Amino acid sequence: NKFVALETPSREWFLSIQTELAKHGYKVVDPRDKRIKTNTSSIPMLVYEHSSADTIETIQYVLRAGLIKNPKQVCALFPLHDGLEELAAFQTILPSGSASADIGFVCASDIHDRAFEWVREQVLQGRPIREIQEALDEGEAWESL
Repeated sequence: NKFVALETPSREWFLSIQTELAKHGYKVVDPRDKRIKTNTSSIPMLVYEHSSADTIETIQYVLRAGLIKNPKQVCALFPLHDGLEELAAFQTILPSGSASADIGFVCASDIHDRAFEWVREQVLQGRPIREIQEALDEGEAWESL
């Protein structure tokens, strides 16, 4: 198993992401869980908060507090693109040589756009709706995105 820490305020989100990433060989851990035997400061961390601003604030906190040693280990999960400008502004204030430009990000809106495009293509090709739903549920669709 590959480990990844997930910082999120929602237990529901945590469990959902944990379930999905487990399908790809990842063990998702809560960095605040004291029972975890893995040193979470040395593994990748996903940060997904209620808003893009909250996500940026959490990333600032984990980096300044030393909870993550290298900004390259952090990936921001944004609901919309509105966090990208804030992320770019924050990266410019990190110390030089900290690989700040390498803070990764994923926008949920991009994933949704690609998923809708895939579904549309499947419908236009005449694939039955039930098969399309099964492909989404079983991960086939996500592999092609």
